[in-house]
Amino acid sequence: MPRTPFRLFSPIQFGPGPQDEESEETSSPDITRESEDTLEDPYTIDDIDYDDDESDLSSTLKSVSDEVLVFVAGACLERMSDSGFGRMLSSQDEGFRKQAWKLWKNDLTTFSIHEQHLESVLSIRERLRDGTEKIHNLLGSYIGRLWKSEYGNRLKLSLLGSVDGVNLNGNRRSKLRPVTMLLVDLPTAEAQRAKNIVLHGIAEGATNPSTSFWNTVINWIYIDLERSIEVNGFHVQVGICSWVADQPAKRALFGMKGCNSEGSCFFGMCTGTHHKTKSEDRCVARADSLTDEDAANGRHGFGRTIPRVVNYCYPYDTVIDILHNASGGIFSPVLNETLPPSPNIERKSDLFQNNHNLHSNLCKSVELPKEFDIRKITNCSEKITFFRTSFGLSALVNPSLKDEARMVICSLMLLTNSFYTNVPVTNTRFYKNLCDSARWGLEQASQHYLATKAHELLSHLPEVVDKFGNIACLSTFCYEYFYKFALKGFSPQKTKGFTESAISRQVNNEDI
Repeated sequence: MPRTPFRLFSPIQFGPGPQDEESEETSSPDITRESEDTLEDPYTIDDIDYDDDESDLSSTLKSVSDEVLVFVAGACLERMSDSGFGRMLSSQDEGFRKQAWKLWKNDLTTFSIHEQHLESVLSIRERLRDGTEKIHNLLGSYIGRLWKSEYGNRLKLSLLGSVDGVNLNGNRRSKLRPVTMLLVDLPTAEAQRAKNIVLHGIAEGATNPSTSFWNTVINWIYIDLERSIEVNGFHVQVGICSWVADQPAKRALFGMKGCNSEGSCFFGMCTGTHHKTKSEDRCVARADSLTDEDAANGRHGFGRTIPRVVNYCYPYDTVIDILHNASGGIFSPVLNETLPPSPNIERKSDLFQNNHNLHSNLCKSVELPKEFDIRKITNCSEKITFFRTSFGLSALVNPSLKDEARMVICSLMLLTNSFYTNVPVTNTRFYKNLCDSARWGLEQASQHYLATKAHELLSHLPEVVDKFGNIACLSTFCYEYFYKFALKGFSPQKTKGFTESAISRQVNNEDI
């Protein structure tokens, strides 16, 4: 998976993006450390013989001694400042210091993980072709287009990009937007591991990046990553197949109007502003060149700025994110109205009115393995676990729930649990029936339940599953964990060169 010299996406072009009437709930990890040395670096590396033509960090690492690698890796994990790193080096000899500084301060960020995973990739390819592979995402009708066009010794690998945001606790002035990539061709568990997710660059600013900002960098991203390399006799081509993100980031990237705008659904020509009604699929009504025209003319949900990303990917060919659309979307009102935190909560309808004390006790009485027994919800992942286990099972036996409410909750429970199994997706009828049941029950009670995130999930999930397979594997869970893995330990008070340091330390640590 190729990397190129790191991109430091300047925040100067940040501006107001699409306005989202729904707040984005996230499992914001604590990625700060209380103290960080921010003194000027007293050391220089001007006298070090540095090969400007070298572009592969892996080659550089092979020339460095094990002692230096261990030293630099420890400093990366410790999130040392340049000053602290220099002080630690003061007790080492001159040769050691030169090697360590060359690695610490290098601007090489190209390395490959293809070779170490090539055997797994080829094994999956063999099972895909002989029909024994039943659950991998590459079986999706859209995401599988690249590997199906392979021939001879060519491998065509698929990347899934994310531009989701992350807050630095303690720093309310800036928000980071890492541009990260997941290699779909790996075994599902391996693809989601933080060490295998690629950090391409970080955008930093006080507001969400605008479409104009993404237009300035999107070509860099595709040119950097969509390239060919030779690995063990195979000609490997890499392509970014799609994107996943929260609503504000995704709408800014694709130049779509805010959630509360008419016709702003990513996947259909759906009507409504704050609350939408399902209509014809966008990929049918405005396919390909028609979507190009819409983007160029600011029609059918597109804003005034022409998004360049549509030259590579259409909005209807993106992934529905379970983390934001389910946990941060429809699950919230269902949970709040079934188990109200206070008697004065504002309800959208009386659909979920019940004996909430009884339902709470039923949830506590469900016997589950320890890892599934959620007593206090602290993040979106735990909310999903609670909903699909204790909460949903209790709805089956709670006599005070209305039948329509039971149908909605159980449909959502079964729908979510299907993403946590190894059952192959043979067709999308199962998803369609459950989505239709839940959507009908909510629509009959109040259209207000179907805000954009809930609407996307319950109206367009079957088509997205057909294109991408199990979308939980492609949602932002793994990216959120990667942010914690890559950025924890850095102080929010460190303002000088934070972005450069975060990228450089992460790349060094990952490749070492």
